[in-house]
Amino acid sequence: MNLVKLKDVIETLDNLKDSYNDLRLLIADQVRDKQIDEAKNNFEKLERLGKAIEQMENLNVQVRQMEFAG
Repeated sequence: MNLVKLKDVIETLDNLKDSYNDLRLLIADQVRDKQIDEAKNNFEKLERLGKAIEQMENLNVQVRQMEFAG
C-alpha cells in the first residue's frame, strides 16, 4: 500500500474521531436540555460511529504492519 493511501486512511480516521467527539457533545447538550428522544437517536449514531472508528483503527494498524514488513 502506498503512502497516499495510508494518508487517506489516517485522514478518514481523524475525521471520524472529530465527528464522534462532536456527536458526544451534542448528546450531552440534548440530555441537559431534556431532549431525550433526540439524544437516544444520536446515541445510536454514536455507537455506529464508534464501531466504524474501531474498524478504521484496525485497518490503520494492518496498513502500518504491511508497510514495516514490506
